[in-house]
Amino acid sequence: MQEILHLVVSEFSLGHRANMGAVMPSVESLIWSALRKRIESLSILPMPIAWPADTYKPGQGPFLSINNIIAPPRRILIGQSTNERTGILTIVLAHPIGKRVEVIQEIAGQIGAHFPQDLCLSFQTVRVRVTSVAHVAEGYRDGSWWRIPVNIPWRTYA
Repeated sequence: MQEILHLVVSEFSLGHRANMGAVMPSVESLIWSALRKRIESLSILPMPIAWPADTYKPGQGPFLSINNIIAPPRRILIGQSTNERTGILTIVLAHPIGKRVEVIQEIAGQIGAHFPQDLCLSFQTVRVRVTSVAHVAEGYRDGSWWRIPVNIPWRTYA
């Protein structure tokens, strides 16, 4: 994970900020790195993952699709640079049609249980807290796939 973040910062530095010295990772990159580290530790893996902005072509088996919806930062106090940052990490379980729905729901429930309420995720200087139990939403048909979103609310102050 550190290598990925270093690569991102290096690419940004080379492409946009030549000769400006060291570039610190953004709060957004640190938040994403904390969330991604936890996703990568899911025990149901090695299920393929469709990461944001990566190319992915589904095979024949189940896979996870990852999205992170971020709310605008909210200023806490005048004169301080700390802001409340919140979002919803959405992990969508995509499973081929043909299994009993309760089997697919159980897998989605296990994903949600991997992000318990009050779980604290850290990456470098940022701590991200899961603010409530994960919400396993109603599944829906999408062509030949049954998809179940698992929504994980999070918060940090940075």
